[in-house]
Amino acid sequence: MSDETANGKYPVETVRAMRKTVIYTFKNNSEVMLVEKAEMCVEKLTRF
Repeated sequence: MSDETANGKYPVETVRAMRKTVIYTFKNNSEVMLVEKAEMCVEKLTRF
């Protein structure tokens, strides 16, 4: 979470909105997220 969120005028409302966004994104893009995560893992493994 950014410093702006922690120190903003509406921190609770901001975190609630961020939570909704994360849940929506996970439910609707879970396959994309899994592919991206797998690609990141492969990239880390191939660095050595």
